[in-house]
Amino acid sequence: MADILNSSRQKNSTDDPLPGGLLFENMQIEWRIAFLALRIISVLSNLALAVAVYADRTSKAGPRLLIGNLAVSGFLLSACLFPVMSLQEWMPPGFISSPCAVISVVFFFATAVSWADVGLAVNRTVAICFPFYYDTFRSQKVTWALIAFSWSLSTVIALLTATETGVKFLYLQKLQCTITVTSQFGYFYSSLGTVIPYVFIGTASIGIFVVARVKLHQPPADVVAGARTIRLLKRRLVIAKAMFVSLLWSLICVLPAFIMISTPGLAEDVRRKSWLGNLVSACWAMMYGGNPVIYFAMSPPYRQYLLQVVCPGLRTTRSARVRPSVRGDGTSAQDQEFALQKRTRTATHTSTV
Repeated sequence: MADILNSSRQKNSTDDPLPGGLLFENMQIEWRIAFLALRIISVLSNLALAVAVYADRTSKAGPRLLIGNLAVSGFLLSACLFPVMSLQEWMPPGFISSPCAVISVVFFFATAVSWADVGLAVNRTVAICFPFYYDTFRSQKVTWALIAFSWSLSTVIALLTATETGVKFLYLQKLQCTITVTSQFGYFYSSLGTVIPYVFIGTASIGIFVVARVKLHQPPADVVAGARTIRLLKRRLVIAKAMFVSLLWSLICVLPAFIMISTPGLAEDVRRKSWLGNLVSACWAMMYGGNPVIYFAMSPPYRQYLLQVVCPGLRTTRSARVRPSVRGDGTSAQDQEFALQKRTRTATHTSTV
């Protein structure tokens, strides 16, 4: 979000405050190739996750649509922004007249991705912490409302940024662009796209794991119903764990950008600190390209769905075949949950009488 967007490099040696500017430009080729490779991986990984979610026909609409929204928003960000950033790096100076023209677009897609994660966090929180309400909450009506809210908020933040409401575009040596906040309102809506979603997801993850730990270690009144409830809880925790690992990965990737924008004088001296600017650009692609990889790594059914789409003739083994009973998000067994919970409550009441 706060990534300093690289623009066309000017090769005039008078613009480079460092000696050896020609060597700096030659070394930039290696960075540009690395950026291009990471951005291609990001596009393909998000597209692969979107295809896998689309091929999933066993899970319920709620978590399926939310994970699909996360994949689609990540794909749109990668497919729309990364080519522009690569053109800024590879084309001659002046190819893109204003490096600040894409700042509002960055805010739009980055906010959409962040709040897609928030919608998934809300879904997992209700599923694990408030299971009696989950049958209603995972309906398509509520799910589409969460998705619509994320994209509407993204549109509002992008419009506020484009009109420089509470913020101001800052050109750095006519080569790069970032924004500076000029009012409390600017701080607020900028945080809505950056800090607030991560805080919410982190808080929800802590609550989910605390409640899950208590439930897993609580002795059930009914052994059979308790065992089934625990299996369902563990299946639902798969996506919750992937969500938390994705949060940690995002925090690691935004650390260089946070250092750059929070250190006094560092942004203005960005040419002298070019290695940090390059690291910010690399982490920007790694963050959005790594999130789908995390979901694939922690949810084997999605890998199988992707293989079935890419290689439809591939024969799967019995152990690898995707079945509703082993879904990573645990939605296939939700129809049994309320009966199990009622049986548990009935057995508890009977034992206390």
